Amino acid sequence: MVNPASAAYVMWYRQVKRFIRTRSRLVGAILQPIFWMVFLGLGFTSALKGAPVFGGIDYLTFFIPGVVMMAVFFTAFFSGISVIWDREFGFLKEILVAPASRTATIAGRILGDVTISMLQGVIVLTIAFLMVPNLRLLGVPLVLVAVFFTALQFTGLGIALASKLKSFEGFQLVNMLIAMPIF
Repeated sequence: MVNPASAAYVMWYRQVKRFIRTRSRLVGAILQPIFWMVFLGLGFTSALKGAPVFGGIDYLTFFIPGVVMMAVFFTAFFSGISVIWDREFGFLKEILVAPASRTATIAGRILGDVTISMLQGVIVLTIAFLMVPNLRLLGVPLVLVAVFFTALQFTGLGIALASKLKSFEGFQLVNMLIAMPIF
């Protein structure tokens, strides 16, 4: 039997490496939040200028944590589609017959996807600080904790749902049924 820590590390490394090699995933994951921040964030900021809303903070300061969490949610939840992809191409069977603990394998996969989601959240937050230099640094630790737990929860949910579903289309339908009421 393989050491559970090394099995988890291998799965973590695989998920992160696949993400880094697929530049389109990174670009797509970053462009959508930038789109939201530029068009909705800056657009509503000028429309709400001077209005006493949100407890005295400006609209972008209110809006950006939501954009960060939305980006993390979609990346984390949609990461479950890799389970369907692995099943489609036979890699899932190889994992299941490997002499490694299934718990360690799943934990490694989840931690890899959580790492990717957190990386995206940090990148979006960094871009937000470049766009809006007057954001307060005081809330960053709280946002990072929320990013971690959101990524952990929705990565686990996405992987659990994908393990039960057989098609990409079914997963996308469930994804939209869950995502639309949240956002």
